Amino acid sequence: MLKNIHTQFSKQLETVIKQEVDGMLEEEKVIPLLEDLEKIVADSPDRIAWRPSGDVDADMRSHLMPIKVRQKQKLQRILTSIEEENKSLEKAMAHRQKHLEASQKKLEAKTQNIHQTYDTCWGNMALMSQLRNSLIQQTLQ
Repeated sequence: MLKNIHTQFSKQLETVIKQEVDGMLEEEKVIPLLEDLEKIVADSPDRIAWRPSGDVDADMRSHLMPIKVRQKQKLQRILTSIEEENKSLEKAMAHRQKHLEASQKKLEAKTQNIHQTYDTCWGNMALMSQLRNSLIQQTLQ
């Protein structure tokens, strides 16, 4: 009797499990996916599927390379932009340096002109002083 119960329970369990698996396969649409996979495998018998080599760096290289290339291009654009800005700033500095040198030359010329005017005035004052002294002496005689 116990053996009959066990057999009956096993059959019911097997039926329930088959129904559950069939329901899952149908719900997840696994059968069409497996058929597609079989077709892909049949269409490329000479193609060896990729498998990890065990070297993580080598395996990740193909995945990381596009990211690194994009980063390099971005950095290259930034570098180009900074270099152009530096050239622009160098031109502006050269222009300002020329303007400063021209202003300095004008200032030196004006300073020299002021010194010459001062020397001339001082010389004229000395001459005027001599003339005045001479006139005073002539008047006194």
